[in-house]
Amino acid sequence: MIEEKYINESKNYLSESANSWYVIGTNVGPEQFCSITFVKYVAKVHKNEFNQMSSISDLNAEAIATISLSEYQARDLAQTIVQQLDALNNKV
Repeated sequence: MIEEKYINESKNYLSESANSWYVIGTNVGPEQFCSITFVKYVAKVHKNEFNQMSSISDLNAEAIATISLSEYQARDLAQTIVQQLDALNNKV
């Protein structure tokens, strides 16, 4: 019998859909790192003076997670994402 192995979710595990992201590169001594911040947009609907929904709303960016990676990890992640997308596109 094959023993199945799982990746345990941490207590801080987050599962969200991101609408966008931004990346900031940094140097720490001779090492290069980048931080990826994932963002989702949330609509905030205003209420009028009668506490009724108004036609005015704002679209606010909300950071949902930031992950810091070494240069090697960032390049490996980028390559893995492209490979996965290419594999999907090659399926009939």
